Amino acid sequence: MSVTIDDVAKHAGVSTATVSRYLNNSPLIAKKSAEKVQRSMEALNYQPSFVARSLANHSTSTIAFIIDSTNTETYGNDYFLRIQYGMEAALAKQGYYLLIISVSNDKTGEHNLRKLVMERRVEGIILPMALAKKSILAMLREAELPFVVIGKSQNRDYNWIDLDNEMGGRLATQKLLKSGSKRVVFISSSLEKSFVCERLAGYRAALEQSGLTYEDKLVLLGSLSAEDGAKAVQNILSEQGNVDGIVCTDNAVAFGVVRALQEANRAVPQQIQVITFDNTPISELSTPKLSAVDIDVFQLGRQAANILLSSIEDASNSVQNSLIQVSIVSRESTR
Repeated sequence: MSVTIDDVAKHAGVSTATVSRYLNNSPLIAKKSAEKVQRSMEALNYQPSFVARSLANHSTSTIAFIIDSTNTETYGNDYFLRIQYGMEAALAKQGYYLLIISVSNDKTGEHNLRKLVMERRVEGIILPMALAKKSILAMLREAELPFVVIGKSQNRDYNWIDLDNEMGGRLATQKLLKSGSKRVVFISSSLEKSFVCERLAGYRAALEQSGLTYEDKLVLLGSLSAEDGAKAVQNILSEQGNVDGIVCTDNAVAFGVVRALQEANRAVPQQIQVITFDNTPISELSTPKLSAVDIDVFQLGRQAANILLSSIEDASNSVQNSLIQVSIVSRESTR
């Protein structure tokens, strides 16, 4: 038979109420009584029921990370996994669990999220900017459930955190310009993604700061894979033959860019420099090795969790808006 709270109380010579106070970290329990309960729990190998404690404390010790089920890029994405790992690292230290919940980015998904919130199954929520609609934010505020949004916002009346993508675009472009490039192409996916817009803004700012003119034709969008990167190079060489620098916002795309340049007998970095975003292993597996903007998404996840825990601990804490700085890792693809 499993050991019960009554068994612990009898073994320790205290009341069941005292054992309950110990399990709930009550300040009312005397130090000597707490020591007796702890010794008895160890002697009897008593394991508290998580469900029972949750009901007693009105706490689940669970944080929900909401993801968009309609976004196929999320699943299996290393970027997402490292954010998740950062969250788990921070939450585990404080005795919390991370629950991954996938919802559709529509009314059905919003209904399911509302049900989760109203039933108080979690202590707080972390969600991406893509799901942070006005109706959802209003619902979370109404329920007084702490939350953090991952993504930069102009709105400063709720918690949000993001990488400084504009800084990344600026530093990447400056890296190429300072090492001799005069005509730099920007290759990315879609301006529907806020982080792409921010990195493009940084690219544009770096050009203007160097006295160079921004040209729409040097911005190539729609690249998601190595094959797309190779096609972009074909476009560059046929339409923009005097390009001597390329900023890619994705490692796979950059890998395709470098391969296509080599096949076209364009030396990297001697003739054309290439820099990418996200300092992952693929950056070092490329030949030549890719210079990269180092974006610490593990830290992004960890800080998002810490901001949320701070709000849970004290609802009166001020709203936090944070941008995590990025840096350049120089390798062989730049001079």
